[in-house]
Amino acid sequence: MALTRSGDQWHGETHEDLVEYFHATADGYPVDHVRESVCAGCGGRVFVIEFDESGSNAHRTCTSCGQLAYFLDSEEWWHPDPAEAKAHYILECPSCENDEFEAAVGFELHQNEIRDMALATRCTEDGLLGYCLERRNRVFPSLHLLDKA
Repeated sequence: MALTRSGDQWHGETHEDLVEYFHATADGYPVDHVRESVCAGCGGRVFVIEFDESGSNAHRTCTSCGQLAYFLDSEEWWHPDPAEAKAHYILECPSCENDEFEAAVGFELHQNEIRDMALATRCTEDGLLGYCLERRNRVFPSLHLLDKA
């Protein structure tokens, strides 16, 4: 693996580095499962990621086939009329401004339910790793969210 750290920035070359990033930066919180984001339509692994005005809901668009999929339970919370939504923004790499990423979701389980979730990304241009969404679960039962990375 090529997970590297320089100051407060982490870089990786592969999806495996993205998975290792969860464990290297967990700060004592267990990450019980990590699920890679994979397009159900074509198997693509590179996405443009868009957030809603709250910053706690996101969806991804596959760069290979254009299929849109929501992360976790975001579809339930996404504003129903995009024209009325306050703001949407596309994730950009802070170091190179690229907008294409690999993504994975890390889950912390507690008593057979998902407690916390985090979306981490790897820039396909320069390999910068980062978290772009972290939150407590708000849906129970919750184990079906393991398949919504």
